[in-house]
Amino acid sequence: TDGAFAVNKVSKAIAETYEKTTRQAVIELFMLLRDITTKSKERFVIAGYNVNFDVSFVGTLVKELRGELSEVTKDFSEGKKYLDVYPMAKGAMKEPKATENHRLGTMLDYFEVPYKAEELHSALGDIRATKALYEKIQGLNGEKV
Repeated sequence: TDGAFAVNKVSKAIAETYEKTTRQAVIELFMLLRDITTKSKERFVIAGYNVNFDVSFVGTLVKELRGELSEVTKDFSEGKKYLDVYPMAKGAMKEPKATENHRLGTMLDYFEVPYKAEELHSALGDIRATKALYEKIQGLNGEKV
């Protein structure tokens, strides 16, 4: 929809010229993760803000691709390898209803984490903001704010 394009700062023209299907993109993502984890001998963790939505969306494709990319999709499809900062942020609030909503920008404001509003809803901006919020929450050492 036009609203989704505006929020994510993507024009219809750009979206229409994007040739990859979601399936192709997921295959490429997991192939990249496989390469990274093979070289580093480490397992990967998917982290983000409200990733349950993303995990459920991608999870359907992961189940379809399990045979093709089994060594890198196993942990993900079993739901064991992701970190969601959203419930951590809600859990760190003294009063969860103290904010109008629990969107990333709202929670950054609540926890007084500096960020650039114009960078939210871009991949890199959301990553930076989520990392900063995670670090702030970790620094609270279990105290509620």
